[in-house]
Amino acid sequence: MFRFAHSAWRQFRAEISARPLGLRVVKWIMFAIAAIWITGVGWIEISGAPNDYGFRSASYRKATKRCGGSYASRYECKSSVIISGQNKAFIDWTIRLAIIFTPPFGLVFIFGYIRRRREEQEAEAKRRRIRARRLTA
Repeated sequence: MFRFAHSAWRQFRAEISARPLGLRVVKWIMFAIAAIWITGVGWIEISGAPNDYGFRSASYRKATKRCGGSYASRYECKSSVIISGQNKAFIDWTIRLAIIFTPPFGLVFIFGYIRRRREEQEAEAKRRRIRARRLTA
């Protein structure tokens, strides 16, 4: 299977003149993929976000109905419900933002790796040409 895929890849590269895509083209392809990802997944994640964090949410009302006792104990209970809701909201939104922005940042790192490898290969080819000229001269 690997040999077949490798030979098919070689043939494909030969048919497209074996010239790799330029860095500018790769950069714009990755930029387009990142923009589409952020737009699509961002819309899905943010538009589908439940509003379970405010004072008017059903979960807040349900939790505060369980608070009883004196005024001080009710105050402490409601405060702990509010703080736990804010903590939950922070964690939920952090996860959502990570889902939205982590893959595009991964593409940035991949592009940087590709660019560095290409620059190293070009520099090595240039050094070889210079050495070859020196040897023939």
